[in-house]
Amino acid sequence: MSIDLGYDPIQKLEELQPLLKESRSCPHPVKVFGMEDGRGCPVWSLLDEDGQVSVAYFNMPEGGVFVNHKHDEFEILIPYKGAIMDLNSGKRAGPKEFLYMNPGEPHRIKAEEDTWAISVAVPSSEGYPHACR
Repeated sequence: MSIDLGYDPIQKLEELQPLLKESRSCPHPVKVFGMEDGRGCPVWSLLDEDGQVSVAYFNMPEGGVFVNHKHDEFEILIPYKGAIMDLNSGKRAGPKEFLYMNPGEPHRIKAEEDTWAISVAVPSSEGYPHACR
């Protein structure tokens, strides 16, 4: 399925790079998402735009797998270092690529190597972290 986002997500990712460096000044992650091995993956918020969109980023160690889950919103995962795979669908993404999940679509994301990625939810929801204030 093709979707018109109204913009180039790769270009937006490149534009977000300066924000990533600044946002690391947040002293703590705003959420820790569960992985299958019982460890947690810290998630930092970059943007929470009045319920319209949430943008976050995370670092998952090689071999880490998020527990199988789904969302009520559209989700896009964009790795900018490393690679991820959805073990449910077999879809894979590395730098300058992305995975797209429809609302209600179960996904189980695995880091194929140490991975830093951006996560975008449209619209925003309570399931996504909110901006570090």
